Amino acid sequence: MVGVVFIHTAFSPSTDFFSQYLYNLGSRILPHVCVPLFFGISGFFFFYGSRFSIDTYINKLKRRARTLLLPYVLWISAWLAFYYALQYSGLLRLEKRVEYDWNHILSAYWDGTQAPGEDLLCPILGQFWFLRDLMCVIVLSPLIFFGIKKLGILFPMLLASAWFFDWQQLRPLVENGQYLRFFTFFSDIGNRGLSLYAVFFFSLGAWFSLKKQRFIDPPEWARKFSFFLFPALAILEAFLAVQKYAYNPILHRATILAGIPFAINLSTILVEKEIARPKKFLVPVGFYLYALHTPWLALVYKRLTTVTILNSEGAFIVNYLLLPVFAILFCCALHAILNRFTPRLDNMLTGGR
Repeated sequence: MVGVVFIHTAFSPSTDFFSQYLYNLGSRILPHVCVPLFFGISGFFFFYGSRFSIDTYINKLKRRARTLLLPYVLWISAWLAFYYALQYSGLLRLEKRVEYDWNHILSAYWDGTQAPGEDLLCPILGQFWFLRDLMCVIVLSPLIFFGIKKLGILFPMLLASAWFFDWQQLRPLVENGQYLRFFTFFSDIGNRGLSLYAVFFFSLGAWFSLKKQRFIDPPEWARKFSFFLFPALAILEAFLAVQKYAYNPILHRATILAGIPFAINLSTILVEKEIARPKKFLVPVGFYLYALHTPWLALVYKRLTTVTILNSEGAFIVNYLLLPVFAILFCCALHAILNRFTPRLDNMLTGGR
């Protein structure tokens, strides 16, 4: 989750090489492994431990309604109310006043906001696109189950090919209006809740679970190779970004694919050697961090940029590294307070984590 915070730490780095390299490596490359890893882990545990059936599917949907849907609705509702109160109190000044009709309110829960520089449409709390897409994939999980049952590894491999080489790049080659509507239809679906990105990585995790494949204990050569490949690709991609080379989506996706086994292998070693130990207290804190980090970072960064001494080149690295730390400490304090005085609300906001 800390990696997701760094993705949204949208500082404008100073002109020196090291600051730009740190920013590209720390926000645009390394943490981009986190979200597909979360989708994959979700797919693995959704199918883990029981034979998939209609009853199993319904029971899992009921549990996900509490752990995913309930906090999704609560957090977006709270943010809508907060945003509304700020606007009508005069504390939030907008160039154009937002009218809160039903269309605006309903779209705020699904696709009312466009991600900066992307086609992705998000809820009003932008980072909640992940929960939205995850819930959509879970609803369609029987299709994934039957796809893996009939095609085996070929099913996630077909999805991997479509994602890795970006099937939408074929769109300019399609002249027939019928096929063009096909591209447009699936592109719109992908941007509004059922992304190929989510379906592929969820299906990959599902394949490991359904086929009883262990991914935390690979051959030693594979583990060592992952420790070489991912750092090499990440360093190369960051260097090319600083040198103003054109963004290479194939290299970026290859780095993500290499980063997933790297992260799993590294985590396994840290746990086995007892260097890192799971802390139950940090589980709900992670959800608070997920829900609050973007407004927190936007607010604090806006205030910092008004302070001259903190707006210098030398302060970039300090700001960049410390702001996520402060966000984590804030979420720890918030969870401790809510869990102490309103444990039921705390439980609902974190989905029972």
